Amino acid sequence: MKKPLLLLIIICFVFLVACMNEREEENVMTKETVTAFGVTGNLRGGGLLVTDFRVKGNAKTGEQVELLTSEKYYNKKDEKIAPEDIEVGSKVEIKLWADYSIKETSPGQIEANDIEKITVLN
Repeated sequence: MKKPLLLLIIICFVFLVACMNEREEENVMTKETVTAFGVTGNLRGGGLLVTDFRVKGNAKTGEQVELLTSEKYYNKKDEKIAPEDIEVGSKVEIKLWADYSIKETSPGQIEANDIEKITVLN
């Protein structure tokens, strides 16, 4: 009697875990983004300083933030580029997940997991 019950519990557990993983993948694929723009400053220890940071549709402008990622940089042709190839003063478009946050530091910081993509526009 105990073996069939134990087997049933294990099967139910495996099924629940499989369903949870599938739901997480759906959330990532349907996650909304917001677009921000800015002008690049200096590279700072694995991050990129962006001045005049502004989110499209948001009146608040002129902030300075540090994007804490050494990846996710692309040119206009959607080709991956190294952060060292970005010139100071370049205009960038930043795709952020809609639920992004800016750490209250000076300058503000945006974590890599909040960034979908950074495109150098010039």
